[in-house]
Amino acid sequence: MKNSEELIKNKKQKYESEIKSMIDNKKDYKEINDFINKKIYFIEYDTINRTNNNQNYNERINKVLQDKINFIINNSSKYDKVILHVSSPGGSVIQFSEAFYELKRIKDKGIELIITIDSVAASGG
Repeated sequence: MKNSEELIKNKKQKYESEIKSMIDNKKDYKEINDFINKKIYFIEYDTINRTNNNQNYNERINKVLQDKINFIINNSSKYDKVILHVSSPGGSVIQFSEAFYELKRIKDKGIELIITIDSVAASGG
């Protein structure tokens, strides 16, 4: 119990120190606010539930991914994080190239991208 309390106390001190440093360095209000209100976005990329490599499903799943990433890019700051959870037995090169391009947009904006794998992520996944 004591170790957890110390850990929390240390994290709190570090957090407060970072905010104080931002204020001392005359960071603008928006940047300080973005830092305080960090967000974690979660995206599920599941191609396992498709049937017979259905092209409509592949297009739909990439359109949903694109819409989610558009939202994130328009509403995030450099302090936010994105977690992508992948479940995929593989698929077409085109489908995964499109997904790669979308994920690259997150990295290009300077947002941390964390990818987790479910039970399978073969080939393009």
